Formats: sequence, C-alpha cells, structure tokens
Amino acid sequence: MLDDYKIITHDFQVSKIEIIPLSDLHIGAKTCLINEIKKVVKYIAETPNVYCTLGGDIIDNAVLVGKNLGMFDVSLTPMQSIKMAVDILQPLADNNKILGCVSGNHEFRSEKVTELNPMYLIARELGIEKIYRRNLAVIKVRLGTKNNNQGLGKQQVYTILLHHGKGTSESALKKDFEFINKFEGADIIFTGHTHQGRVAKQNKKFINKQSDIVTDREVTAIVSNSFLSDANYSLENMMVGCNNTVISIPGIGGREKRIIDIKTLSGIIR
Repeated sequence: MLDDYKIITHDFQVSKIEIIPLSDLHIGAKTCLINEIKKVVKYIAETPNVYCTLGGDIIDNAVLVGKNLGMFDVSLTPMQSIKMAVDILQPLADNNKILGCVSGNHEFRSEKVTELNPMYLIARELGIEKIYRRNLAVIKVRLGTKNNNQGLGKQQVYTILLHHGKGTSESALKKDFEFINKFEGADIIFTGHTHQGRVAKQNKKFINKQSDIVTDREVTAIVSNSFLSDANYSLENMMVGCNNTVISIPGIGGREKRIIDIKTLSGIIR
C-alpha cells in the first residue's frame, strides 16, 4: 500500500478528457441502484477519453461497529459485496479507465476490527493496487504535448485531490475548499460521503514570480452523488438519492487551464 502523498501521474496525448468521479456506490445495500452503476460503468468503459475515480463507500459493508450500521438494509455480506464490486468495475480496470481510488468510512468499518480494508482488496483484485491510497490520492493529469506538431497546443497539467469527504451536505463544499487551499497548485478536489451532488468554483490569485504577473487561478470542488434510492438510509438521514444523475467534467484541458464545463449524465445513461 503506497503512501497517501505518493503522486499518481497519468499522461494523455489528447487535449481534453472527461472525468466522472464515482463515489458512494454502496454495493450490497438493498437500496443500491445497481443498474444505474452498470450503465455508468458501460459508458465510461466504452467511450474514448472518458475516465473516472473511485471515491470510497464502494460497498455498503454493514458490520457490527460504527454508527448508522444499516444491518437490516443490506442484501449481501461484505465478501459478496466485494466480489460483486470487482465484477462490475472490472471493465474499467481492463480499459485503464480508473485514475485513482481511496477508501470511505464504510470500508473503514472492517479495518477497525480486522485490519482488512475492502477497498484495498477490491483494488488488488482489479489489478490497480498502485493507484490505491487509503485516505487521499493526489492525481496529476498531463494533457497534450509540449509542442504544436500534432495540433494539441501547449501541454496542460492538472492536479486532482481525491478524498472520500467529511461533514454534512451543508458543510461539504466549505470543507472541500478549506482542504484544497492547503495544497498549493491543486486545481480540483473530488469528494463524496454526503450523497448529494454539489459543484462550486473559486478564483485564487496566482503570483508568477518569473513573469511578475498576477493572474486568476480557478479551483473547483465537486461532491459526487450517491447510488442509493430515496428510501430507508437516505431518507432517514435527510439525503437524496442518485436520481439517475452523475456529476461529470467533460472539458478538462484546452488552451486555458480551467474546467470548461460541468454537467450530469442523466441524458446519456438511459
């Protein structure tokens, strides 16, 4: 298991890619929207230049520790959930579509009593152990080439922080920006945990010491949706289910270093 601060680097010979941050799948829960997960996985696996991250709580993992156990809301044991997760996510691993993965609080439940982390086991089974980080994944994405011979323009480098997230839906974005601002040079943070998709951007002033120019630098925080329906666990905790939408970033890259667009996939994954 590699250190959280061991940077994960990906190089792409294109000027733009799309990234879909997947989190809170909760495979094994009775209210898990398993068909929606399969649709998104199929879209990512089969669509060129589309990639994803795995932000924890991939399985529901009801065990006899922690709060909000949901012991009667699960339909699979932890081991059955791990096997199903591997089977569903395997096309993403086979096509090198996963940029990084971290654990969530539901995976940490097992770790507290067994020292075995289901997310780590899933990563090993998928063959992506090298891009697994326990708490935080720092992902560097390089797009294009350093010359214009192929018409790709200037190479752009983005740094993404991937964390499962903490706090409530009301405090999620505030906490995300507080965290990302501790990392000089980070462009994007992906979190989940709250089950309610949210997106926000902030501008930071960037002082270029070489050119003596002060410019704006865009920082983007994205909280992923969950894949639970509006029942039991979700409504009990005043959360809203997935509703067939997944936050996507279909425009990272281009001439300017910024996130060009943010959308949902409700019109794509039908």
